[in-house]
Amino acid sequence: MSEDRALYEGEILSGIERTAGWELLCQHLQSQIDSKLKELESTAFTDLAQVTKIQGEILGLRRPQIFLQDRLRRYGKALQKEEK
Repeated sequence: MSEDRALYEGEILSGIERTAGWELLCQHLQSQIDSKLKELESTAFTDLAQVTKIQGEILGLRRPQIFLQDRLRRYGKALQKEEK
């Protein structure tokens, strides 16, 4: 990703973590993740594909936060380079 792109996306996303909407979304996602983790802990799986499916669902639920953290990290690095 180019520095210009990192700066552009960072400017757009930089305030999102502090919004009530983002907090609500994160709470919902975490609730879903917790439910999937309980399912993994409490189910006697007979097919490994079932476990893999749930693990994939958990990863999918984590992706929005991972995306934001990655973009904000890149934004911070681009800002540091810009300041030099």
